Amino acid sequence: MVTKEEISRIKNVNIETMKQHFKRDGKLFPVIMAIGSDGKMTLVGTPYSTQEEKMIMLSYAKKLCKEINAVAFFMINEAWVRKVNPEQYKKYIEELNKTGKRVSEYNDKKEVAVMVFETKTSSTMFMFDIDRTKNELVNMVSSPSAGGDFTKILCDIQTNTN
Repeated sequence: MVTKEEISRIKNVNIETMKQHFKRDGKLFPVIMAIGSDGKMTLVGTPYSTQEEKMIMLSYAKKLCKEINAVAFFMINEAWVRKVNPEQYKKYIEELNKTGKRVSEYNDKKEVAVMVFETKTSSTMFMFDIDRTKNELVNMVSSPSAGGDFTKILCDIQTNTN
């Protein structure tokens, strides 16, 4: 059985590995990692270029986690984000859903590197600003995951929802 300490160590190693790979390559290769209750890790490259492909990867991630009885899940990728006031968040999400507009289409977007880290009881998102001039991930911010397509993977499994 994998311990909380081992999962925490793997999380920290993943953060450092993200930084090293970005420094070396100037980009991140999108991946998901699921850790089974037996401690075995499954790492899968998840490149996608359309929203449809992204949803296929999401479905696969949930299926994988269920099949291996995952106790932890990681997703690493680059993403576009926007700052939205908490009072306006619900309206913003409704606008995205109604119009089909993507975050990357807004003028005030920001490019970040993201690692989502989940266990069956918590979900944390780590975001890094991308400094393309130095190939560095800087200014890490972590917070409970507020949402996004690749969050709540294990929580959904726990409640038997899709």
